[in-house]
Amino acid sequence: MCSFNVTLNFQEKLQMAPIGIRLFQHIREQSSNGRRGFIDPFVNRYITSSHGVPLGGVGAGSIGRSYKGEFQLWQLFPRICEDKPVLSNQFSVFVSRTSGEKYSSVLFPASPHLVKENAVSGIGSWDWNLKSNKSTYHALYPRAWTVYEGEPDLALKVVCRQISPFILDNYKESSFLVSVFTFTVEQT
Repeated sequence: MCSFNVTLNFQEKLQMAPIGIRLFQHIREQSSNGRRGFIDPFVNRYITSSHGVPLGGVGAGSIGRSYKGEFQLWQLFPRICEDKPVLSNQFSVFVSRTSGEKYSSVLFPASPHLVKENAVSGIGSWDWNLKSNKSTYHALYPRAWTVYEGEPDLALKVVCRQISPFILDNYKESSFLVSVFTFTVEQT
């Protein structure tokens, strides 16, 4: 674990004081008008180690998708950022066997407390039974892919691939906030 200790001497604190005062005044003014400041160092951000490759092009805002599969860190406009996972935005798989056996699973191993908090919206009734111990996430921007080997069905291998536009010398299309998802299902 790495820890940083930054200290300022009196001269540096004196030089930084006007910036701090202006920032504090700006935040207070924005709050009184019912808005959030563009930069607010007093707000705790939901940061985890589970962030994966972001979706979308360069300079187009941000939608994050973690290595676990949830969509998180929505920031389409300056100052407005949804930091927590949006559980209703998930991919699911439905398996129907010729023997009549049918089942489904959400392709995200949600923790029970997250599902319980959102039970009102109906997503509590979804099948949140993915264990993810056989799932593997791979990423190399602008691509990422998740392999679900034997999950949710022991006889299936499901691969979810995502790619965002990143076209050499084409800045217009490379800045679109789009991503393409493809799924490959293979019987093992």
